[in-house]
Amino acid sequence: MPENRNTIRLAGLLGLGVAVAAALLFVAGAGAAGYGGVARYGGAVWVFILAWIITMPMLGPALRRRS
Repeated sequence: MPENRNTIRLAGLLGLGVAVAAALLFVAGAGAAGYGGVARYGGAVWVFILAWIITMPMLGPALRRRS
């Protein structure tokens, strides 16, 4: 059972990293396109939440198969 907890924790941390990277890319892209602060940061929060929700279920089983 401890391996399962570690896998879930690792999937959460990796998903968090992917979500943060996606949000930072969104802020950079929206800034380069000339959008204002509310659109940039509000969109970054939206992208962060969606990216984390999408990557969590994908990373757990993939890491479990790999270990």
